[in-house]
Amino acid sequence: MNSDTVREKMQKKIFLIKYFIGILIIGIIATACIVFLNYPKKLTQSENPLTRLIEGNKRFQENRQLHPNESFDLRASLSGVQNSFAVVVCCSDSRVPPQLIFDQGFGDLFVIRTARNMIM
Repeated sequence: MNSDTVREKMQKKIFLIKYFIGILIIGIIATACIVFLNYPKKLTQSENPLTRLIEGNKRFQENRQLHPNESFDLRASLSGVQNSFAVVVCCSDSRVPPQLIFDQGFGDLFVIRTARNMIM
């Protein structure tokens, strides 16, 4: 193989990676917009997504989880629509599941797992 062919293949791979990352970022932004559009009203402190995450993490730390939103009926309803209240970008490590760390149930969090926590 000559060096121009190798260079072209490498440039094509780089372009495809950048394209994929761009699509991923657009998806993240679109999801965040959808999540925030679900909150048109002024939120009380207990409804605030950050407050809900902090309180859930505190319950996890104190080993007094509620395990909310895990019923069969809720799981069945999620097949049609999802109304996550927060987007969590986290490591792909299976030892750190956000739903457990923040004591949340099915459909509560839109979780984006990344390798090496790289977001470009």
